[in-house]
Amino acid sequence: NTLVFRYGFSDGGHSHPDRLSVTLHNGEKEILTDCGTYSYAQPAYLGWQKRGLSHNLVLVDGQDMQIRGGKTAGKLLAFEPDKRGGKAVAMLDNNGYQGVKLVRSVELKGNKFIDWFEAFSEDEHTYDYVLALSDKPELGDGFEDAQFEGKSPAYEFIKNVKSKTYKNGIVTFKAGTTKFEIKNTFKTPIEVFWAEAPDIMYGSSEKDTHTIKSYMLVVRTKGKNLSLKSNVVLDKKH
Repeated sequence: NTLVFRYGFSDGGHSHPDRLSVTLHNGEKEILTDCGTYSYAQPAYLGWQKRGLSHNLVLVDGQDMQIRGGKTAGKLLAFEPDKRGGKAVAMLDNNGYQGVKLVRSVELKGNKFIDWFEAFSEDEHTYDYVLALSDKPELGDGFEDAQFEGKSPAYEFIKNVKSKTYKNGIVTFKAGTTKFEIKNTFKTPIEVFWAEAPDIMYGSSEKDTHTIKSYMLVVRTKGKNLSLKSNVVLDKKH
């Protein structure tokens, strides 16, 4: 199992607004995915691939984070590797979103991924915790057709959106053989959206391009602060 955690330098034009994002691979395929590579001529290149919503991170008020300027890099607070994986903590302090401090703590322990995402602000915000999935989430009944909107153009690329409010602040589900539990540690309600995302594109050349299905799950909370803790259990054979 492999966890990739991106936090650092942004060079502007060639960068994506993806600091504090992760990808998770189980040895056979990505579980928490990257969006792949699109042709520059495709609308999804600028509208989806180079937007925060296509990555595993938190968006604030439906907007992409700042990426231009030498002060937009995140800061690594801890890095503790070990034989079963390890732990890392990184932060964006007022340099991803104005007036918002974001802190993400990730830990890989064998077949378990533990993710704790926090946000701190003096002002009210809408926080979208995004998971880009390679398997369709199995969430059960009670979901209804929904509008899922934000200021980023990426919100226009998702389709068949469903939503449900979890009053206890906890959602559990499976995607393929992977089990997920996401908990709002403030114990307040969360709104959960899931939808079909643009296909993931990959290949070594334009003639050798392949696509695979992609889904997204978003946990939305509102308030000054955010504290979501996720436990992800991969199939033990990996």
